[in-house]
Amino acid sequence: MPTLILGLVGEKAGGKGTIAKHLIEKHGARCYSFGGILKDVLTRLHIPLTRENYIKISVNLRAAFGEPLFARVMAEDVAKDTSPLVVVDGIRRVADIEELRKISGFHLLYVTADAKLRWERSVKRAEKVGEADMTFEQFMTEEQAPTETSIAEVAREAEITVDNNGTFEELHAQVEKAVAAFGYAGPSLKDR
Repeated sequence: MPTLILGLVGEKAGGKGTIAKHLIEKHGARCYSFGGILKDVLTRLHIPLTRENYIKISVNLRAAFGEPLFARVMAEDVAKDTSPLVVVDGIRRVADIEELRKISGFHLLYVTADAKLRWERSVKRAEKVGEADMTFEQFMTEEQAPTETSIAEVAREAEITVDNNGTFEELHAQVEKAVAAFGYAGPSLKDR
């Protein structure tokens, strides 16, 4: 079982993936993503990977099989992992953290950035279909989707908040301070 399971909550394009990438590259962390589960389902069904489809599949599967559906899947996957550091990206609902908190070593980190900066990042990375051409108004409208509105409630449960309005170096320093505060003393990949 992992020493530290670091749950990441935050608004879209706030920096969760950047934090996960940093921990993978520096510490060899394993990363699991709620969005990855949804992407697997959409891809298998040959449905376009749009934000709207992610929301539809999430809402409808939870309605059919219960709110904690994805959290149970995630908790099982994470509990079986033997890596010392595991990152769980894309936590959006209270049910998600309720299941994960049952696992020893789970801690929640909230990452945030200003809306305008997150919109610029979203347009630049164009991760989902249609994001490259999204206006700021469209971006803010999407912030009202059912999968997004619960983020603030989950964020209030976070033990540490990371502000991602600065440089990569500033973000990485905050993350290293957070994982140390959560008791992770594992080696970096450079030390292995």
